[in-house]
Amino acid sequence: MAFEERPVEEIMDFIKKTNEFDKNGDLTNFFMRGYCYYYALMLQERFGGELVYDEILGHFYCLIDGNLCDFTGCTPLKPEISRGLSRKDEWAKRKTIIDGCILKKESGED
Repeated sequence: MAFEERPVEEIMDFIKKTNEFDKNGDLTNFFMRGYCYYYALMLQERFGGELVYDEILGHFYCLIDGNLCDFTGCTPLKPEISRGLSRKDEWAKRKTIIDGCILKKESGED
């Protein structure tokens, strides 16, 4: 599926709407403490882009038109940030990321 380039405001509007359900902080805890991959995947499905993993923070983002987007919003990608990012061809080979972040397996669980 081809995606057209969208203004970052459109992406931020989508993020803001999902945040409106977060009155008690439950969604923030859900998407920022263990399920960030799934929010990034949802953004990718809606807006296109590429899933990237921040090796330093242990966090998934959707890279859309040069912006790192997650549940908190979008940040322009800068060279100093990009050093810690892994693209899918890198992070998808790492069992710890697949098991822990995506499959949500406990350590030592098979």
